[in-house]
Amino acid sequence: MNEPAIIVLTANGQETAKRISAALPDAEIFVRRGRAIDGTAFDDTGEILRNLFTKGRTIIGVCAAGILIRLLAPVLNSKRDEPPVLAVSEDGAVVIPLLGGHRGGNRLAAELAETLGGQSAITTASDRRFGVALDDPPSGWVLSNPADANAFLAKLLDGAAVQLHGTADWVTNSDLPLSESGDLIIEVAETPTEGGPDHLVYHKRDLAIGIGCERDTSADEIRNLVTQVLTTNSLPREAIAGIWTIDLKMDEPGIADTATSFGVPLRFFGPDTLEAETPRLANPSEVVFREVGAHGVAEAAALAAAGAESTLIAPKVKSLRATCAVARADSPIDGHLGTGRGHLALVGLGPGQEAWRSGEAAQQLRDAEDIV
Repeated sequence: MNEPAIIVLTANGQETAKRISAALPDAEIFVRRGRAIDGTAFDDTGEILRNLFTKGRTIIGVCAAGILIRLLAPVLNSKRDEPPVLAVSEDGAVVIPLLGGHRGGNRLAAELAETLGGQSAITTASDRRFGVALDDPPSGWVLSNPADANAFLAKLLDGAAVQLHGTADWVTNSDLPLSESGDLIIEVAETPTEGGPDHLVYHKRDLAIGIGCERDTSADEIRNLVTQVLTTNSLPREAIAGIWTIDLKMDEPGIADTATSFGVPLRFFGPDTLEAETPRLANPSEVVFREVGAHGVAEAAALAAAGAESTLIAPKVKSLRATCAVARADSPIDGHLGTGRGHLALVGLGPGQEAWRSGEAAQQLRDAEDIV
């Protein structure tokens, strides 16, 4: 989920906002100027809400639900694109997912209600009846054919039973009507699989892609190599948890662009971490060791990301200037393992007073590890 924006309109809601922020470390608190403190101040509630919403930010309003509904109404469009919007009572007793319920809103509402000791008011029929959101699977899982979810859920609500092909605890522990003779199918697939209105296909994000390359290798070459390896080994791109490489390649734009094109995180390991994987490498290299301090980059990075119990399912494959390997874990992989790329922000401090800084400038300063 993106960085949630917590909107506080009164002093009474400040304490609840702080409790929410403590549970969501990436969250940013916005406060109505003159009515609350300890956050990025704003003057126009409608303007800040619509700005955050159109940027795709998750919104948690510590206020009445009607305020959020009225002020966001002009920018509401497609439910497939809207970010989660939640209303939380000032005392934290009630959490209501208003929008984006199946884009993480319902799950976030349940989590916040537990944190605050309150109740979540989830009204989505399938969630209430079956205790699971099939079109918003748990973290580490992805639905391959979301366009078929509505038709599938309609049949499920009409009484159809479901066959489960594969293993998914979050399915078996739900209240779904599972039956070996069900008309509907939920499949956990390790290969590219076509679903349909009666057949939802899920993938675990259990694939770690390891990349190595020469300096200034093009994004096209790296991207084509990754695609080739996935196709050759019948691996679904939806199962990719991230791309990993050695930290010497932090400034390599071709790798960064490749991660962006696949929509996955890019993370880095130091030579010592990669060298620890040497006993598991299919193609250790003394040449690579002399150059970077580890006997492999692509294979080692994939294995280090996927964990000690992982399997190297696609040993290193070479293109002209790049290498790619794939490891599979026995459970979803944390895409934030390793170190991320650095980020440089140039921030104008404004006309002088801290209160006059823009919200974006204030957030950059709060997030910074070093300020010059």
